[in-house]
Amino acid sequence: MATNQIEEKMDSYLNDLKSVEETLNNQLEQLSESVDESFGAMSDMVREITNLTVQSTNGLVSGATRSKIGLAGSLIERTLYSAGNIYKAIKHNQALDKLLKVKKEIAKAKADELKRIRPIVVRVHENLKKGLINEGSKRYPLKEMDSEEKWNLLLDRMDKYLDMYRTSVYLGLVIDYLQAEYKAWLNGKQTSTVMRPDYYAANQQVVKLLEEASHEKAVDTYLDVFEGSPEELSGSTIYYLMDSQLSGTILSMVEDTYVLEDPKNKYLNKVMDGNLALLHYRANGYQLMGEKLEGPKKCHYSFKYTIAFAFIYCYVGRNTGIAEWTFPVAIILALIVGYFGRKKNKTLEEIYPYNLYLRSLYMKEEAKKYAGYVEFPEVDLEKKSIIKSALMG
Repeated sequence: MATNQIEEKMDSYLNDLKSVEETLNNQLEQLSESVDESFGAMSDMVREITNLTVQSTNGLVSGATRSKIGLAGSLIERTLYSAGNIYKAIKHNQALDKLLKVKKEIAKAKADELKRIRPIVVRVHENLKKGLINEGSKRYPLKEMDSEEKWNLLLDRMDKYLDMYRTSVYLGLVIDYLQAEYKAWLNGKQTSTVMRPDYYAANQQVVKLLEEASHEKAVDTYLDVFEGSPEELSGSTIYYLMDSQLSGTILSMVEDTYVLEDPKNKYLNKVMDGNLALLHYRANGYQLMGEKLEGPKKCHYSFKYTIAFAFIYCYVGRNTGIAEWTFPVAIILALIVGYFGRKKNKTLEEIYPYNLYLRSLYMKEEAKKYAGYVEFPEVDLEKKSIIKSALMG
């Protein structure tokens, strides 16, 4: 199917996705009420990502809006608690038996509905996939992209493909997850082995497709925008720069780069406007680089500062009437503090590289947050041993 034919059918695809969203939300809200409230979080995510697609079909979505959608996923995290003494173990097991009964009833009632909507998502997904591959494979000489108007026209067209395709990916992941859960419940199991999907999982699939479309490694071409002077960019790279969720996904994969300078092309800064994943990564990178350049030597100041304080004390004391016998005491205390300070600094020198490593890991985890990563709560669905609970409490 040609790209212009896909564009003509965009409204139809959007209506299909909205109908799937409505069906999924009905199921997820029932699951939230009857099984586990964290299903409500998935319902919120389905609604948010579909709303973004609706916005993008009406015009170019701002970077701030894109960042907000990514963060909406990362903020949905809940914790559950279950204990294990003998009384609670019995109650826990009884609750699980009742829960499985409810799960089986829901699965029987809802499984066919999922079978009905899945082909809709697959059809939309496959058609949009062709359009996204086409957009991602194009090459754009930067010298020809010499006005804000040209960039806006380009981004407006590209925007629609990305948001609608990503929505179809995420809805498909939710359907696959629910189908796996329903099958497990009907087979007498409390849960399947399929992980609950979040936006980050969908964005990983989008990045993989764009890499195939452009025949480029996402991390390499992304970093080259900041570290090199590329004369042209693929549509895939432009997608990475314009979208905070894709930026967050790629930055979570970066191993050794901490500072991203401004790109040479002034219009690219406009493309990245409002990209919170990139803005926060760069801010953390500059802070990390400052620590790296300053190094552990900043820890050696304690000895010098302590001695300097002692002499200042002596000078001020001589002019304020402080007893002279306190001067040598101040010098002795300064030497003691400085000595133990230097011993402590050796330890700081040893752990300094590890601290940098931990900071880089933190930067990657923060990037995942802007890509919509969600750490769903682990629900205790294992039956308790009554004997073990009685012995161990």
